Amino acid sequence: MEAIALTYERLKRLPLPEGVLSRCEHISRKLDKLSPGQGKFLTLDFFASEGDQDVEVIQAVNLLCSQPNSPLRSGGYIVDEGEFVFLENEDFLETLRTGDLVHPETGELIRGGSNQVFLYFFIEPEGK
Repeated sequence: MEAIALTYERLKRLPLPEGVLSRCEHISRKLDKLSPGQGKFLTLDFFASEGDQDVEVIQAVNLLCSQPNSPLRSGGYIVDEGEFVFLENEDFLETLRTGDLVHPETGELIRGGSNQVFLYFFIEPEGK
């Protein structure tokens, strides 16, 4: 996954704490080893290694997601009646911004519903 490697190379030029940069490198290598289709649903646990500092993992994943042309993206989902219901990106961002959730299937407004939203990550297919 060349785009991940390029993203990491850009990050190496930034004045980042060594622990965060090291996490970025580790995560980039893990993502590189994924087979096509394996990057559709990744949680923070995927990115962490034993002994990792949670803050550094979160910072590294955030940096990798936020870089231009990086294929790593974040999204949100809820669990409704035992089923995963994925939020559209705009709805996910709006929920983060306001704290309220509009149920993606029913349209119901859930005040303070952001506590029902779970974070996941995915590799955006090339060409999107």
